[in-house]
Amino acid sequence: MFTHNVGDALTFHRAPKQLGDAYDKFVQIAVIRTGTITTIQRGRRRELGANSVMTHLLDEEFFSIASDGLDVILFYVQRSYLESRGIDTSLMAGVAMKNVSACESLRALVELAFNLQNRGEGIQQGFVERALLELLAGIGAKFTRDFAMKDDASAALRHQVMNFIDSNYGDPNISVDSMAKTMGFSRRHIYRLFEGSELSISKMVKNRRLDRAELLLGLPSKKSVSMVAEECGFGGPDQLARAFRERHACSPLEYRTQMGR
Repeated sequence: MFTHNVGDALTFHRAPKQLGDAYDKFVQIAVIRTGTITTIQRGRRRELGANSVMTHLLDEEFFSIASDGLDVILFYVQRSYLESRGIDTSLMAGVAMKNVSACESLRALVELAFNLQNRGEGIQQGFVERALLELLAGIGAKFTRDFAMKDDASAALRHQVMNFIDSNYGDPNISVDSMAKTMGFSRRHIYRLFEGSELSISKMVKNRRLDRAELLLGLPSKKSVSMVAEECGFGGPDQLARAFRERHACSPLEYRTQMGR
C-alpha cells in the first residue's frame, strides 16, 4: 500500500489506543520530496528534508509533524515480507536516511503505478508494484545493515540487556519476552545482539542466579536451600540442585560444606 500526501503542517502518528489493529503488521516507509518532517519513535528524534527516507514500526507509538510545503509518499510494507528478505525490521523504528539516491526512482514508479491504475492496466501495475517492493526492500536492507554496523550502539544495547538480567534474575518468570516488552525491542533483535556468543540468554540468566546462590550458600547466615532457590529465581530447591550439579557436580548442601559453612 502507498499514499501520496501533499499539504501544510501535516501530522502522522500512532497513539496507544490505535495499536493492535491490522497496521501492526506493517512498516511505514516515508519518502520525502519537499518540506521537512520531524519524528519521534523509541525516544529517537529525527528531522529530515528532501530526498530523505524515514521508517516507523506501526505496532509502536510514534509522532511526526511536517513543515509547510510537504510532499511525501508513505509506503506500508508487511514486516513478514521484509523479514523474508533477511531484514530485521525491529531495527526500523524511527530510523532515518538522508540523500537516498533511490528516492527519485520510487517517485517515478509511484506515478507510473497511479497512471496504470487509472487506465485499468492491472497486470502492468502489478509489475510496477513488485519493482517498488524490491526497491523498498533494498532500502530496508541498507537501513538495518548501517544500523547494525554501529558496534558502539550494539554494545550499549547488550550492556542494557545484561543490566536487565542483573536487576531481574530473581524473578522466576524472567524471559526474552519480558525483556523485549520492557526494553522496547523485539525478541529477534535481542537474540541478534548476542549472535556468535557461546552463551544463550537463558544460560546467562541461569549463570547469574547460580552466582548469587553460591554467594548466599557461602554466607554465615545459612539460609535454607529453599530460601536461596526462591531468592535467586529458581523454581524450587530441585531446580537449584540440578543447576548446582551441572556446574559443581555436587548438591547445594555439599557445596556449603565444601565452603566450610
